[in-house]
Amino acid sequence: MKRFVLSVMAPLALAACGGGGGIYGMAAQSPKPTAPAGGATVQVTGSRLGTILTDGRGETLYYDALDGEGRSVCTGQCAASWRPLAPMASAGLTGTGLSGKLGTITRPDGGIQVTYNDRPLYTFVGDGKPGDTNGQGVAGVWFVATPGLNDPDAAPAAMPASPPPAAPPATRASTPAPSFNDHDADNGGAPSDGDGNG
Repeated sequence: MKRFVLSVMAPLALAACGGGGGIYGMAAQSPKPTAPAGGATVQVTGSRLGTILTDGRGETLYYDALDGEGRSVCTGQCAASWRPLAPMASAGLTGTGLSGKLGTITRPDGGIQVTYNDRPLYTFVGDGKPGDTNGQGVAGVWFVATPGLNDPDAAPAAMPASPPPAAPPATRASTPAPSFNDHDADNGGAPSDGDGNG
């Protein structure tokens, strides 16, 4: 089974290219985006990764960290593995349970692609059935879209204030050794001082 997964995932990982066709040289014409067959274009669904976005068929939606606001860099072979999400032809752009905004962009091939908070959305050919999340983390740029997905060009969220540096641990004052030496067995075996310790 591991051999099968590697043989399937390796070419798909290589397909996680950016614009210009990536490792495939010149970009071939991108496939036209495909619309889901009913239901919402984008909906909120529970998964093993938590709350995620899926299309009308329940297929996991992904975003490419290399995409910018209003543009997709996934073309050619990349778009064959990471299928751009198109709005439903009959219902247009719809969403269910979303806290962010849906929109569209025009892709380099002229197709229309759905965005969520200005990030283009994709499905992954490596997902065999609805709810699969096999594309999570592929090539370090593909991630499952969630309801909290941010605009790619938005200013980064403010980092919480750092707590003040911790004070160094308190050191315990060492107890000074007695200033006398009674020279018996309890202090080096010298002659006994009569305290019964040797």
